[in-house]
Amino acid sequence: MGFSFWYLGSGVNAFFFPGALSLYHREYFLGLRQEEITFSTDRVWLRVRGSYINDVELVDDNGTVYGSYSPYFIGTVAMFSNRDLGRMGWAFGVGPGIMYGRIHNWQSYALTLNAFARGYFNDAEVLITLQNVGLAYSSESGLGKVFTLPEVYAGGKRFFGNFGLGLFSSVYADVDVDVGVYAGFRLPFAEIYLAPSYKYLSGGMNLQMGSLVFGYSYEYVTAMGYGTHRIGFSFLFEKQRVFERTIERHGRILAEHERRLRAVERKIKEMEDQARTYALRLVEDAQNTEDPVSALRKLEIAAALLKDSSLDSRIDSLKRLITENRRQEYLKRIRTLYNRKAYSDALAEVYLMLDEFPEDPDALKYRRLILSRLKRKASQEKAQEEARKKVKESKVQKARRLLDEGRVLAAARILKELPDSREKRKLKERINRFVDDLMAKAKRAIARKEYVEAKYYLEKVLKMEPNTEASNLLTWVIQKMKEDASTLYVKALSHYQKGDVMKAYIYVKQAYELDPENERYRNVYFRLKNVVEK
Repeated sequence: MGFSFWYLGSGVNAFFFPGALSLYHREYFLGLRQEEITFSTDRVWLRVRGSYINDVELVDDNGTVYGSYSPYFIGTVAMFSNRDLGRMGWAFGVGPGIMYGRIHNWQSYALTLNAFARGYFNDAEVLITLQNVGLAYSSESGLGKVFTLPEVYAGGKRFFGNFGLGLFSSVYADVDVDVGVYAGFRLPFAEIYLAPSYKYLSGGMNLQMGSLVFGYSYEYVTAMGYGTHRIGFSFLFEKQRVFERTIERHGRILAEHERRLRAVERKIKEMEDQARTYALRLVEDAQNTEDPVSALRKLEIAAALLKDSSLDSRIDSLKRLITENRRQEYLKRIRTLYNRKAYSDALAEVYLMLDEFPEDPDALKYRRLILSRLKRKASQEKAQEEARKKVKESKVQKARRLLDEGRVLAAARILKELPDSREKRKLKERINRFVDDLMAKAKRAIARKEYVEAKYYLEKVLKMEPNTEASNLLTWVIQKMKEDASTLYVKALSHYQKGDVMKAYIYVKQAYELDPENERYRNVYFRLKNVVEK
């Protein structure tokens, strides 16, 4: 918004509206009128003012009216500031002026110099001006015989919240001195003020509606007993300019965003090419690997970046082979134990097999055979009880082995199925140590502002056990995560080509959650998920 200073006490007003156009009309005594146009930019201020009286009578020495004339005066002032008028702090300006006046057949001209010092602050405004210092010419008196009428004005006000107070003084042509007080109240859309002085009583208001400011003031000259009205408006181009600058700034931001987006896309393509090279090397290694489990893992990791239907079929074949091998291993152990007549051990293996392969016909067949060998009911119940005990021991051993391998989540799932026992409590203590380690990793990741990594650790803790601290930290971490999906995907690719599948999964998972419609993120996420969450 612009701002204005009133030369209270002299009837003269100076406007400083950065990027504004003002039109005002004033009514004086004896039919005197004044029109004023003010235009300003950030550093240039231009005012044109004209005063006139219509149809003044011409009277001869005998008092006879023999005609009429219209005296008028026109003045133009231009000011140039050393800095933007709309900025906080001090601004200084200087500029020329031109005056022309005509009364009947008498004319006068003047060239003037004008200057100002203006301070504009958050809660205060100060203005000091020097006007109309110059040289005049009169058609009757000649050059230098008629002098301009200089004026010095100094004023300032300070706002305390919405209420403002100030002082001002003016010296006009060394003959008219005035001092006064300003008191005003301002709102976002209006300002109402009263400015009594030694010789004048002034007051008025400014109302703002968008870019348009309506102004009215009244000034009463106490010494002469007459008053003047001043009314008009200002249009603030500043709002439009601010809007245009905002559009321009947003255009630059958009262009920079698009440039960065293209750079990210190039980076993604480059890293995807490097990751595909790594994936092709994994496929080659899998072909030379005799262990089907190791070969399957390599192919599943490679499939995250390679779209190859033949690769999917090879993965399915290896899965079927591994599954069948595990099934045959169970049957081999069951058959051996059955032939040795170790029926409780054989029955325990049958139960373990049915946990992994429900409704398997061979496992069901051996269960019937074993129970049929134990004809007495007591023998059957004893064998089943021993088998369940051995199944429990086998599961405890499996959980212990998984913990040794670092597969804590899988071990935690097994322990949830088992009844309370001393062995289970010992393994739970080991899991608790893993939980403490994960919490420490999450906190270190938070300290590094690696919120995605911290989120992964905290979610893993909550899958293992209910944990209030992890739940609260996870809520906070989710609020702090503000990275975009493409950046996360680039990080995933970086870890992938380094062979760190776990971290690659952490970042691609978050990228997928932020942008689930992205096919690349979705494919890599689900394929790595199959590898990591086994």
